[in-house]
Amino acid sequence: MNSFEVERNETSLANCEWRWDVLNDGASCTERSSSCRQSMTLIAKKPCKKIGCPTLTDDGGYCAQHAQNNSELRQRREYDRKRNKQEHRQLYKSARWLKLRKLKLQDNPFCEMATICDPPDPVTGLRSGRRAPSTDVHHRLSLVENPELAFDYHNLQAACHACHSAHTAKTEGFARYRETNLSH
Repeated sequence: MNSFEVERNETSLANCEWRWDVLNDGASCTERSSSCRQSMTLIAKKPCKKIGCPTLTDDGGYCAQHAQNNSELRQRREYDRKRNKQEHRQLYKSARWLKLRKLKLQDNPFCEMATICDPPDPVTGLRSGRRAPSTDVHHRLSLVENPELAFDYHNLQAACHACHSAHTAKTEGFARYRETNLSH
């Protein structure tokens, strides 16, 4: 159907009686009048993929406003994919690591880092002592430089997820990756 026929059909649809039939992929508008017997499929618009955005899109992707913001998310996913393929990260799937991790979390049930969950008071410099439960185990000395310390109990530190993520992002993760890319 060319653009002229679409315009003609839209104007004739406005003057005719019609009904909606629900189809698998949208709705079909079929006119009842004898002068026009065209059928047109209408596909429902879908909300933007950005959580909380009410804008409707034709393809179910991001709206124009959030399509640009999505590039940072793509960069993060690409970085994570590359990071997960590194050789030293394969040890985290081993039975030996899982046992050692479980032992460390049992011995230290609360965060040892306490950078995010229990920060020092800006005035007194003291911590409140209320630390979050530990969920992650951190290597104090990096495995990239010290692979022989991968299973050394004294090189491990129990941490809550927030503290561990912040530390990892700052030292070797996405935050450092972004800083180096933004500085060039």
